[in-house]
Amino acid sequence: MTRGDEEFAGQNFPLISANIVETATGRPVFRPGLTVGIQGVPVAFVGATTVFTPALTSPGATDWLTFLDEAGAIDRQVSHLRDQGVQAVVLLLHEGGKQTSFPSGTVSPRVSEITAAVPGLKVVLAGHNHHTLNPQVKGCLVVQPAPFGRAFSDISLVLDRDTKRIVTASAEIVPAWRFDPPASGHPVPGADDIQRIVDGAVAAVAPITGRVVNTAAHDLRAGRGDGATAAGESPLGNLIADAHRHSMGTRLAFLNPGGIRAELRAGPVTWGDLFAVQPCGNRTCALELTGRDVWNLLDQQNRWRFKRNLEVSGLHYGCRLDSSGKGVVENVYEGSPGNTARPIPPDSSRTYTVAVNSFLAAGGDHYSVFTHGRNLRTGPVASRQRPDFRARLSHRRFRRRPRRRAGGPGG
Repeated sequence: MTRGDEEFAGQNFPLISANIVETATGRPVFRPGLTVGIQGVPVAFVGATTVFTPALTSPGATDWLTFLDEAGAIDRQVSHLRDQGVQAVVLLLHEGGKQTSFPSGTVSPRVSEITAAVPGLKVVLAGHNHHTLNPQVKGCLVVQPAPFGRAFSDISLVLDRDTKRIVTASAEIVPAWRFDPPASGHPVPGADDIQRIVDGAVAAVAPITGRVVNTAAHDLRAGRGDGATAAGESPLGNLIADAHRHSMGTRLAFLNPGGIRAELRAGPVTWGDLFAVQPCGNRTCALELTGRDVWNLLDQQNRWRFKRNLEVSGLHYGCRLDSSGKGVVENVYEGSPGNTARPIPPDSSRTYTVAVNSFLAAGGDHYSVFTHGRNLRTGPVASRQRPDFRARLSHRRFRRRPRRRAGGPGG
């Protein structure tokens, strides 16, 4: 990551973020914002980036950067702008939340927390977690359209020329396409020049992506499609973890659910379907961990705000919630659920071979335990594995003790 105007040839827009600094010097990497004039009123656009960026990007990519607390950095920049006479501020925030209901409803953290922590904000343009938002949070409009270009936000501002402030702000979420007539199910044709580009790209890769590699007897759901249990377990996650373990010939396997980007439907499965599930290009790796490492790894699931539990293969474990709501691992066993003949002890007396993807092997998602692994070796790109989608999954699924409250898993 470098300054956009120095790194990206042909870039015709600025990059702004008030909370990213060089660790060694404390100097900002990007300008904190920019100010434009709208009918005689200066309007400032301030940027901020989620502090969880180091955990969500490839390990090592941001080692030279520090991501400051968003609310503090935004508040300092807003105060500086107001000292200069700029009263109208729009926040561009790479962070999100989830709205409970529409058209009104409350919004979950973290966007709601950041918004509420900066006095006087009137507009926040959010974007991060693929949920649609359009509420008011303490008098501030918070808007985030649908993901993947499916919609955009049409925002209306009323500015006071005397006070230079934003008086009111409202937004409409506008779909990027429509169906005409609605009952036909046929989308309106896209722009001819863009459609030619898309058609050419699809045709070029069709011999590869269209090749059928196997058949799925059932839909294989994942967490992104609400297909995971309260403990974070999903049929597709189980299958991929099993495939990694089989591919690398290890005793155990772990998989980050964030790496599963699509689901598989019953019927023929093509190479393109597999690529859509794991498009990131991570390689499958094998390494060695001790029993203590395995316990520490499972415990690390509880230390971060994103409590997306790892998919596992070759083991099962139980945990409980303590008084603070934190998940505490109670037991770990090698083998299929119900098999307690081979406990994994929480010490260094035994070593286990473990399959993971290269993202996790480098400590991705803050799972630093993997960086302590020994005898690392690299295997194939994850999406090129060929698991048997017709195999029964029930004997491969792990189970947790059913002590999860309605709020979801704590570990």
